[in-house]
Amino acid sequence: MVAPSLPSPPNPRPPVEPAGGALPRPEPRLRLLVTEDRVHADEHWTRQMPRLLGPLGVEAARVPSGTAALDAASRMRFDIAVIDLATPAGGSGPLRPPASGLWLLEVLRRMEGAPATVVINAAAGPRQAERLLLASLRLGASAVIPRPVELNTLLEAIRRVLRRGHQDRWPGDAATRPPAA
Repeated sequence: MVAPSLPSPPNPRPPVEPAGGALPRPEPRLRLLVTEDRVHADEHWTRQMPRLLGPLGVEAARVPSGTAALDAASRMRFDIAVIDLATPAGGSGPLRPPASGLWLLEVLRRMEGAPATVVINAAAGPRQAERLLLASLRLGASAVIPRPVELNTLLEAIRRVLRRGHQDRWPGDAATRPPAA
């Protein structure tokens, strides 16, 4: 199976080395927020994605819980959030949110500048899978993919989100920005 390709970034100008010798870190072309349901081995898709997409200018931030995801989203703008429905809520005490990726999906969608979302469905059976699929779509998910996650399927879902939300261009390109009023 051939891996789907994401849109090619435009040809950047060759870097010019500043007087200090070190090149400044370029602004990422796309920012992904990735939630994990637990710590994974290096072969897991949550670990592979940043390494595979980094050379294309994609910055992927992995977070271990819903509260960590909200904290990251409040500090930085993300273009796409990949939410595993089995992600623990995090936090503690009487105000601890429910342990549900659906809760995170709902809170993220209410944030200003909410990212598009790709949901990983962690359902145990067909009835639960259908219920979580419908709930995710109702809460604004752009795509829902089943577990176990195949990296090609996830990359294809991200590509479709870029095609639909950014006219097959990288977020921030001049062609995807609305005209100035």
